[in-house]
Amino acid sequence: MTIDDRAFERLRLANPAPVTVIEDRPAAAVALAVIQDREVGELERLTPVPARQRRRWVIPVVVAVVVALLVGLPTLLSNRVEEIPPATDPAPPTTSARFDPNATELIGPSRVVQGPFLVEQVGTPFSITFEAEWVFGRSQAGFVEFSESATDGGSDGTLVFIRATELSDPEQPTQPIELGDGIAATELETWLIDTEGKVTVSGRVETEIGGRPAIRFDLALPDGADCGPGAFCSYFVTSRGIADVGLNLGTSYRVWWIDEPGLDPIVVVASGSSALFGKVADVLVTLGFGPAAPHPIPALRPWEAGARADAPAGVVRIPSLGGLEFELAEPASLDPDDVAVQVMVSSVSEVTVSYAFDPITRDPLASVDEALQLLTPAVESFVEVEWSRAWNGGRAFDLVRGPDFSPLLAVESDGGLQWGPPANGRIWLFETERGLLFISAGSLEGTFGLERVITFGERIAETIELIEFP
Repeated sequence: MTIDDRAFERLRLANPAPVTVIEDRPAAAVALAVIQDREVGELERLTPVPARQRRRWVIPVVVAVVVALLVGLPTLLSNRVEEIPPATDPAPPTTSARFDPNATELIGPSRVVQGPFLVEQVGTPFSITFEAEWVFGRSQAGFVEFSESATDGGSDGTLVFIRATELSDPEQPTQPIELGDGIAATELETWLIDTEGKVTVSGRVETEIGGRPAIRFDLALPDGADCGPGAFCSYFVTSRGIADVGLNLGTSYRVWWIDEPGLDPIVVVASGSSALFGKVADVLVTLGFGPAAPHPIPALRPWEAGARADAPAGVVRIPSLGGLEFELAEPASLDPDDVAVQVMVSSVSEVTVSYAFDPITRDPLASVDEALQLLTPAVESFVEVEWSRAWNGGRAFDLVRGPDFSPLLAVESDGGLQWGPPANGRIWLFETERGLLFISAGSLEGTFGLERVITFGERIAETIELIEFP
């Protein structure tokens, strides 16, 4: 496996959940009950209009209705707007819980949680109480996931909170969300309408969570829907490209969409067994929001979120390899990954940045001398060149690969990703606290573009710094 074979898809999240059976009640009765803050059964106890009053108003009312139909019906028909289906079950209870800033801070993923906790991963803090045991799973900036343990030792499903920054492209929701290619998360209504036929929306109802207005609805893919090439059949939302929520065939998802004026929405997504939605509702009534705050990471450029993109000349900051900062001598295609960074200078020349490991033992290399023992005998020519920067014991060497060579250095990867030298080029080695950092720059074939790519690599080597990202 080569560096070019690495997939740059970020972690994805999806879990099956059958649609919850909901009680069949007339939508008009439900709506009236909600407006009057009464149970549906209470409608029968409303005080009737006296008979005399009804007779007095019956003729004018009939005339008014007829006139309204004659005048308004053509207008309504000519301006018909497609609407999302209304809810067929009662609005869920709103929460009266208050924000508890003194609740236990939620840290340390992959552990059981029970009781009140303070969640700060999505920007706006909120407190929430788990009466039963749940498992705190993934946690990233803008995203946090819990799973509810089933009695058989498995999981009934997941509960996700995500600060949504983009919705998938309504024209092609099966494609992974590339930053800037989707639509703003504030355009939910547009997305719901434009994905008709591609995504099934049902059970929509307005509600409130933690004192904030919210919309609750269910999502599912229709039978026979096409699946895309990514981690999900179809995509729903992303949080800065760091974490996504998607949809899969044969599953359904219950969504609570919470708008915060002037900020990206907070989206709650439950996916799992039919019993999970009720359990999630029980958890959400304990939720209390604190002061509104934006996404914990400012708006990112694609490479800052670990996505491949064309970057301009100048300083770039990336989360790869623990966090790096360096300068690009000119615009280039920047391809950051967790284990390596590639800068495509041209179609036949590139710069690679990574940490070095022994290709056989997989042990990390700590010194330049260890790397030289692997590099020197494996190439046709290997000559040290003068270089002025003394950062972390940096040294530079020109090399020629020759016709016969074997992988010289390994980079950290579950698949055993290995690095081989360019046909002609230069390598810089640095003994950092994170390991032996190497930068290689060269031509993939011959010497075409060699001077340009070495100049490019030298600018990176002269300016590279280890940083905490963001």
